[in-house]
Amino acid sequence: MADPTLPRDIVAVSFDETRNYTIDPADRPFIDRILGVYILDRSSRTFCCESTPSYDLRHVYDTVVVGVDCPEDVADRLDATYAHNGGDDIYVHCRVIEALPVDRIRVWGGDDPTESDAEAMESAREHFQGNCPF
Repeated sequence: MADPTLPRDIVAVSFDETRNYTIDPADRPFIDRILGVYILDRSSRTFCCESTPSYDLRHVYDTVVVGVDCPEDVADRLDATYAHNGGDDIYVHCRVIEALPVDRIRVWGGDDPTESDAEAMESAREHFQGNCPF
């Protein structure tokens, strides 16, 4: 639940989710990692049947990070193969998000206070899908 005394603090975060994929051995040399990108509102915390608070992360997209020597046509094929499989929203303990290095967090700067929380999250999702931060 969002704390009404705090302004919305919507950010995008990324996690290395390579371990969740079955990667073809022929593709493995080209893939550095596969990132899952999520948005969340740091002013809103959830308690999932435990005393430790969590953030509700909304899946935005996955992206394949390839090596510098990966040919463009191969990178395009890897993206089509691995990055568009959908993803699930997840809950992550707040301390995990707060411990992420700064290069794994992007702040959403387009917050409109007249929008509802759901509208603000949708605006952030549209922004980060069109302007891939990772």
